[in-house]
Amino acid sequence: MHATRSLMNEHQTILRAMAALEALVKDPAHATEPVETFREVVAFLRDYADQRHHAKEEDLLFPAMERAGVPPQGPTAVMRMEHEEGRAFVRRMAALSEVEDPEFDRPGFAEPALGFINLLRGHIGKEDHILYP
Repeated sequence: MHATRSLMNEHQTILRAMAALEALVKDPAHATEPVETFREVVAFLRDYADQRHHAKEEDLLFPAMERAGVPPQGPTAVMRMEHEEGRAFVRRMAALSEVEDPEFDRPGFAEPALGFINLLRGHIGKEDHILYP
């Protein structure tokens, strides 16, 4: 499988997680979801989306693209910057979800969660439809 096809497949997994996160913070049916569920989402985002997926891009793909002529101050720099913005959102979600129930601030968690979702959906669109092709 082509490397970018594999990354695009991983994007689909991440987008499904984003849909679940969005439902978790927006759907009243999840209003009593235990804080552990939020912690599990943060753990997934840190492990799969960042340490595995983004690491492949930052450590392997982007340097290879730059060696092949993509300007390092161009699209790969934008993608790296957005990875950092995403990490900041995840750090905020992690800090909020580490508080024990009943003090867990669900509306407060929703703010960085929705910011992360919006950022990552746009980010994935840029990678899948502009950068990778």
